[in-house]
Amino acid sequence: MHFSVISLGLVVLGACATQSSDGSVDTQGPQDTREPAPSLDADGDGYTEEEGDCAPEDPLIHPGAAELCDGIDNNCDEQIDGAESEDASSWFIDEDGDGYGVGDEAFFGCDPGDGYASFEGDCDDEDAKSYPNAPDPCDGKDNDCDSEIDEDIKPGWSLMTVDSSAGSVFQIDPKSGSATEVVPIDGEGMNLNTMDVRGDGLSMVQDANGKAIYQFDACTGELNLLGYTGAGNLCGISFGPDGVLYGLDSSKDQLVSIDANAGFATAIGTLGFDLGNCGLAYDCSTDTLYGADANANRIHTLDPSTGKSTGFVQTDVPFVSVGLEFDAHSGLMFASTGYELFTVNLDSGESSRVGNISGAYADDLAYHPACIE
Repeated sequence: MHFSVISLGLVVLGACATQSSDGSVDTQGPQDTREPAPSLDADGDGYTEEEGDCAPEDPLIHPGAAELCDGIDNNCDEQIDGAESEDASSWFIDEDGDGYGVGDEAFFGCDPGDGYASFEGDCDDEDAKSYPNAPDPCDGKDNDCDSEIDEDIKPGWSLMTVDSSAGSVFQIDPKSGSATEVVPIDGEGMNLNTMDVRGDGLSMVQDANGKAIYQFDACTGELNLLGYTGAGNLCGISFGPDGVLYGLDSSKDQLVSIDANAGFATAIGTLGFDLGNCGLAYDCSTDTLYGADANANRIHTLDPSTGKSTGFVQTDVPFVSVGLEFDAHSGLMFASTGYELFTVNLDSGESSRVGNISGAYADDLAYHPACIE
């Protein structure tokens, strides 16, 4: 039998196997030089992970995005928030935690946390009750940071007096002392020797002749009898701490409280000295009740719980008919003698004459809601 031998060549060992010139087999073969498949921009923000997208599934986060104060690295620069954030703002040191800081202590950036505020203008960064547009109670402070003190206490009210001899109510100019008649008093034969008005506008007068307390509207002159005091000679009444109506009884040298609904007086305690013609007023900025004594032309402090008088301050006011009213805005006490108006510094007793109360005789002084523009 005859066989033909056919050479089939080298058996291929793999797709990449080749035979070298010396007959050996190269199993590695040529390298694949094709470009790898590009990464996908899954969130469609124009950036892939290879191009720096640090949040490939969030289209709002990528290189060049706007950095915001949101606790996220929005622009993939490995910096979170900061002064470069588009919504960064100024922050001010706020030591008292009232939401307002000191303007010359600014920090620019995102919220720095406790101890800072986004609003400036605090005029007292150690008092949480003092900040722009804060309530402004009568405390002798500029609570609302407008450079005015207690200007919202009885705002726009007028300094008033009654002149029983003329039978009329008068408005007094606190800058000159001049008096302008407002309205006749609706009553005859009365001696309205003392008056006061509470912060809510409730006005009271006493008729010394009848020893009676009346609710009184100084703009209309109308009187409404509340009741009889049962006390001696009340020469001064005033609303004081907690809105209580107090009175000074010179016939018994004592302080009394007066029922604002029924008018009757209850003794609190003796003053400890011989009281002459008198007046009574309340300093709401220090929560202090003051009395005036015409015997010695002095002002004294009263303890509303015991009636005891202390802290006598000598004045240069020649008291005859005594009128007292505290002015919260200036911190001074207005004092009248009948025909003259003075101011008194309650710490020193320093007295300044304002002027004559022309055309009227002031039996007492009180701020009352304005009747005349």
